[in-house]
Amino acid sequence: MLQTLRKAGGSLVMTVPKSFIEQNGLSEGSQVELHLHGKKMTVEAPARPRYKLADLMADAWGVSGLPAPDALVPVPLHAQRQRVRGYNQSELLARRLSVQTGFPVWRDVLLRTARTGPQARLGLDERSRNIAGAFE
Repeated sequence: MLQTLRKAGGSLVMTVPKSFIEQNGLSEGSQVELHLHGKKMTVEAPARPRYKLADLMADAWGVSGLPAPDALVPVPLHAQRQRVRGYNQSELLARRLSVQTGFPVWRDVLLRTARTGPQARLGLDERSRNIAGAFE
């Protein structure tokens, strides 16, 4: 992508494409890494630290002041979705959170009795309707 440099004070500046800004979560004041390769320059968003959701949840629980639950109950997938996906993310999360907190995991408390559509793109009300009657 060809960019035109402009003078700003004693420096030269260039416009950063909006798509790069959005894809990398950048805003005014964000720092980027510049790499020079002979006469070429590359711009790279710095690597962000990766956090495990269970670790963040355990930390949040620890400072929340909430009482300890009797157990963590993962939401079961429909058998067909479990076979396709190969894992249940809520069970994996519950297991990891159990390691962090010491709360037991009760896997067999909920039974999925109906297949439902994906929840990812649904709002709160739509999610509630989607899973109504899906568990015993």
